[in-house]
Amino acid sequence: MLVGRQFWRILTHHTACSNSADLFLIVLILWNVSVTVERRFGTVKYASYLIVTVVVGSLLELMGLLLSHSIMGYRAIPSGPFMVTFAIVYQHHAIVPSLYDYRIGRVHLDSHSLVPDILSLLLGLFNPLSSLVGILVGALYRTDQLGLARWRLRNSFLLSRLTSRSSDRRRKPRPTHASLEDDPRFEATIAPSRSSL
Repeated sequence: MLVGRQFWRILTHHTACSNSADLFLIVLILWNVSVTVERRFGTVKYASYLIVTVVVGSLLELMGLLLSHSIMGYRAIPSGPFMVTFAIVYQHHAIVPSLYDYRIGRVHLDSHSLVPDILSLLLGLFNPLSSLVGILVGALYRTDQLGLARWRLRNSFLLSRLTSRSSDRRRKPRPTHASLEDDPRFEATIAPSRSSL
């Protein structure tokens, strides 16, 4: 990355998984936890949270990669949204209460145990650095130590991306009682009346 000056990889390595097993686990986890976190946060706060997570987490991943390279020889981070997934799972555990508790032998489990916990553990084994950074960013956001939770996207920025173009909204709708004969675009298709012949 430093030799080829490919600094864009710091932010874009979160967009695609390197294999189908990672993709499958990430989709299962996000399908189970991200909707409830987005509903609890609201759309603007959730979008702001994702942007803060990617920016701060990418910087922490880069610092972690530099440290682990000098200590253990760790040279690469697998591509995929590991960090974002773990940050969302952290928020899910913090804000969504458990629906039910049960016990298998001496092990106490709850509704978060199967999908978010076990699948996150499997996913964390594939990429421990990004997983730990995601948990750290989620904790920093939750405790608001750096003021990250107060930052928001402007509503106009987000809503302009989600709604249609403003030129489409300004166009007057055609009255419902109008016929094609009243529309000048269809003059060529209207047959001449008998009185004009």
